[in-house]
Amino acid sequence: MPTPPRKRRSRPVRVGVLICCVSVCFWVLQGCSTEPNHDPERVPSAARPINPTGQVWAHYVPQGLPEQSEAAGSGPYGSNFPLDLQPPGTSGDGAVAANLARVRAAGFTGIQVLQIEGVNGGADFVEGWMQEVRRESEQTPFMVAPCLLPKTTAGTVQLIEQYVALAREYPSAAKVEGAFVVYVYSARNLSVEQWSQVRAGLEERKLPVYLIGDLQTEASQHGDTLNKGLVRPYVDSFDALWLFDDRADQIWAEFLSFARAEDKTFVGGVMPGYNRETPLGGYLDAEGTATFRRQWQRNLEAGLPWVNVTTWNDYVESTDVRAGSDWNFTRQDINAFYSAQFRKTNLPFDGPQSYVTTPKSVLSGHPIRAEGLVLNDNSGAVSLHIVIVDRRGNPLAPAIRKEITGVTAQSVNTDIEHEPRVTTGTVVYAEVTLRNQQGKMLQKVRSAPIVVYSAEGAPGETEPSRRTYYSIPARQAMPEPVTLTVTNTGGEGRPVEAVAKTSSPVRFLQTIQNARSIGLGFDAESLTSSTPMERTRIVGGQHVSTSLGGFYLARAIDNRGRVAYSAPQYVESPSS
Repeated sequence: MPTPPRKRRSRPVRVGVLICCVSVCFWVLQGCSTEPNHDPERVPSAARPINPTGQVWAHYVPQGLPEQSEAAGSGPYGSNFPLDLQPPGTSGDGAVAANLARVRAAGFTGIQVLQIEGVNGGADFVEGWMQEVRRESEQTPFMVAPCLLPKTTAGTVQLIEQYVALAREYPSAAKVEGAFVVYVYSARNLSVEQWSQVRAGLEERKLPVYLIGDLQTEASQHGDTLNKGLVRPYVDSFDALWLFDDRADQIWAEFLSFARAEDKTFVGGVMPGYNRETPLGGYLDAEGTATFRRQWQRNLEAGLPWVNVTTWNDYVESTDVRAGSDWNFTRQDINAFYSAQFRKTNLPFDGPQSYVTTPKSVLSGHPIRAEGLVLNDNSGAVSLHIVIVDRRGNPLAPAIRKEITGVTAQSVNTDIEHEPRVTTGTVVYAEVTLRNQQGKMLQKVRSAPIVVYSAEGAPGETEPSRRTYYSIPARQAMPEPVTLTVTNTGGEGRPVEAVAKTSSPVRFLQTIQNARSIGLGFDAESLTSSTPMERTRIVGGQHVSTSLGGFYLARAIDNRGRVAYSAPQYVESPSS
């Protein structure tokens, strides 16, 4: 049984500068910045209703992921990194501005920023966001709130007191009826009695706070069900509830009913997937983009006042929505599309947009599950096609087609078995085509390569059954090719040299071994990387193994975020 995120999330901490780390939990509280005519010193009761306007928030964790200082070639976070990653030593000036611009583009109206008791002060990180919102105050309102990871009663009250002192100075501090919004992550870190003491401390200090609690449901540790007896005692400690659980699909209906029965406002929870690449780390198959879209749809249908998405930027755990190297703009676009429907605003695209999402590798004899997706606006009906081809473009199975009408996100999927000629070391691709009603081709995109491994498993993979993905929006396919040459493959302990090349400099040039980064160059047209890299670490000091063998891949990303992949080079392990 996979362990849920909160049990396996290890976040080494740094304080002071936003550029040190990133992992996000966002809300969007559009319109809540206007102060209602209520006493601002009044402490909220646990039954206070939430503002009814639609908001979309994201969870953001500054600790855990270097945003602007990943050393070239170190690859501690797999192959995935933010598209606005900067070279080591780059100033962090403008980091919040870049984040805020992308957050807005993704359809978010607010952000909740993780703060850890004993490490952070109540003003850490949130002030930078509030200052940036103030600087661009002519734009649509944007809300900011802290998300506390509590440990003690006194420490929790102190964090809130520090935050409120700051928040009074900024209109972007999220409020409900004059009370400052404060999120809580892992509420059961404190007992019910301790939360009563927190409430008493807030009342004594006349701190107007609206607490929104994650009850730490941990469904995967309770048979993929909602343990009501475990969480019910905590309900009255909070004004509203939000859900952070890698089994949200399984417990969604039950948790929604539970919140309504307890007369508590529920502000949702959307998780696009989850994969901590360590033994016993939590896992939720993203299913291409299906998990993300399914969970968004459930939040829409529930008629909730707000939606919370986990997370904006946790690349380590593959819950990221922010544009990155593995998913490009796909998740960001999906969120913007659903957010527009939820908030009843204009769709973010001019014309339908198509995407191809594929597993990084598959085992021989297992189905190839590739996904074509269209985000369709109101410009008319379209048809979406997908086909699996070999490296020469020859179809391995008939194309699959779907007619799509209306404003909708629709996918077409392959699910074919490998034919006998598709053996270990073979490479296949998915091709997605979008046409209008007259049959005119609107967009066409070929996927990243899908490497076929032997049935015994992929070298260096923690669990081969865990699917991880590459995604390419059709508009983001880079026309310039990237090539890869691999040499020195003949003996145990001899470095494997991988050379990636493009015809002109690109923003990022990367070499990848078994889905792990082994080299990353900035503004380069050639990059040479050497392995072996027997073991590497990810955040929290946890080990992820790889091996000398397997496949090597090059990826280029230009200044517009467009992406190209080389054909992979498959290398047998010397010990096999």
